[in-house]
Amino acid sequence: MFIDIEAFAPLKAVVKRGRFKEEYNVELFLEGERLCHVKIFTGRPPYYTPWAEVFNINPVFIGTEWEEKIYCALHRQRQLRNWPKRVKRLQVPT
Repeated sequence: MFIDIEAFAPLKAVVKRGRFKEEYNVELFLEGERLCHVKIFTGRPPYYTPWAEVFNINPVFIGTEWEEKIYCALHRQRQLRNWPKRVKRLQVPT
């Protein structure tokens, strides 16, 4: 499975496997400070389509350009047919 972390640049993304094979947990950091957590579900066709959940947003970043950047990056990823697979990829350990 590949997750495009370049979409979040210049944020640092730490990607970990979730409880299910279709689930990935992403922690986003900006200059060493945690920005938020993102849970990505790649779906189970034909029953479930992919989706993402953003939570634990650091109050310092609420209402800033960084919060908007996260939502925009996820939206762009979601619009792709092979979401979240992209050209620039990071191999997530199994």
